[in-house]
Amino acid sequence: MEYVEHCNSTDALMIYGLCAQFIEVVMWAKPEMTDVRQNAVYGIGAMCQHLTTAAFQSLVATAVSAVETVLSGPEAKGAQLLVTENALITLGKVALLHTQDAAQADKFLGSLPLKNAEEAQEAHGFLFTQVLAGNSLLSGACKPAVIKAVTEIRAAYSQNEELLAEEGVEQMNQVVAGLGI
Repeated sequence: MEYVEHCNSTDALMIYGLCAQFIEVVMWAKPEMTDVRQNAVYGIGAMCQHLTTAAFQSLVATAVSAVETVLSGPEAKGAQLLVTENALITLGKVALLHTQDAAQADKFLGSLPLKNAEEAQEAHGFLFTQVLAGNSLLSGACKPAVIKAVTEIRAAYSQNEELLAEEGVEQMNQVVAGLGI
């Protein structure tokens, strides 16, 4: 993942293969294999960011199935919160970058703000980036959910500043001003 993220995000075939492998690992891993599931579901989201919608299209159904497998697990809201939060981030990336599926996006938005600092910073920053980029799903069908999520992120940030990186705070302020919240 680090290689793709920081060194070479141009080899679409390699990235596609890695994404497919991460999907297989999520589907194979037992719920108690927390680290494996967390890294694999994160990997799906990381790789999908580097694929075009056309390239990712044949993986959409299995990627969403893998994410839903994690989210429906018996410990999804308890002991495996980090796994769940990584799955929610991946769902948001799939929805906003590839499927434009309002139900998937609403599920992501309804989960915000996330609780763990690292995951929260990534999810919140990703949302703000997509709003500022003019993602049509966020300014259309999902706008009420976006307003609610941003309002709740801002309130949570006032209680816990670790939920946003410095860049995320700047982005949040731009989004809040743009939405007139």
